[in-house]
Amino acid sequence: IVFALLLTLAAIITKVIGGQAGAYLGGLSLRKGLIIGVGMVPRGEVGLIVAGIGRQWHLIDDAVFSASAFMCLLTILLPPLFIKLLIKLYPEELEG
Repeated sequence: IVFALLLTLAAIITKVIGGQAGAYLGGLSLRKGLIIGVGMVPRGEVGLIVAGIGRQWHLIDDAVFSASAFMCLLTILLPPLFIKLLIKLYPEELEG
């Protein structure tokens, strides 16, 4: 479970930073970039398919596959909650 949580944390942090950096470089505010970055977090079915192929080809074991499936599930379920919170905190970022 520790590996699964660390994998999930790394997946979320890297997506948020990457999305925020791209938005900022595109001329958006850091707050708007944060909302975009959180919106980029879901990894869903693509991550699960890649993990499934890795397990099928014996590139990863069942523990790593389970951690990947856990990460995919959390990264699908958590972003809507955080986006809702960010929109409440920064409603002005939705304008224009």
